[in-house]
Amino acid sequence: MQEIYIVRHGQTFLNELNRTQGWVDSPLTEKGKEQARRMGQALKGSNAHFSVVVASDRGRVLETVGLLLEEAGLSDSPIEQNPDWREMCFGEYEGCSNEDTIAAILHYNGYETETCTFQSRRKFRELITDTMSKIDKSGWAESREQFEARLLAALNQVILSLEQCAGQRALVVAHGVVMETLFLLLEKTADLPEIDNGRAMILQHENGVFTVKAVNVAAF
Repeated sequence: MQEIYIVRHGQTFLNELNRTQGWVDSPLTEKGKEQARRMGQALKGSNAHFSVVVASDRGRVLETVGLLLEEAGLSDSPIEQNPDWREMCFGEYEGCSNEDTIAAILHYNGYETETCTFQSRRKFRELITDTMSKIDKSGWAESREQFEARLLAALNQVILSLEQCAGQRALVVAHGVVMETLFLLLEKTADLPEIDNGRAMILQHENGVFTVKAVNVAAF
């Protein structure tokens, strides 16, 4: 059995401003840096050994993984940058307020933004990923199918890297919607939990099957 620890990057400037952030980038806030360091401390305390370390190629992720590894005493670990671990691309909505982005999604789907409520985070997240490429006029936004295929390819590449070094555990630093979408793909019926900045999701892989072991983990 293999394990993959996926960590969401620390809070960024655009996170703090409540702006849509996919392929567009912004630096970590001081809070975000502290979140990365705390996760590094938690990993150090767990005594977990990582045969493979992978990161999205966005600056906020690379800043997070650098701080995390330093705090964990793993600064010498080679980092495999893989753009397949990038956040979803939101096209022309990159950098817009989350309020405006969500309002456009709800309007497209015929909902009244002032009165719209969803009984589950799962349905709300699926509505967003289903709609982005349909409302984006730039042609850059990814469809749900494109995004999910990219993430599954990234996940399988991690397993391949582990098999090549006979490793049992990998560390991946990535993004919030990436982690949420993987959760929805692997857990077909469970509602979607919150995944905070600087928190982890742990996956297990055995006989070609991925399962979610834990979500929004701060300590191990």
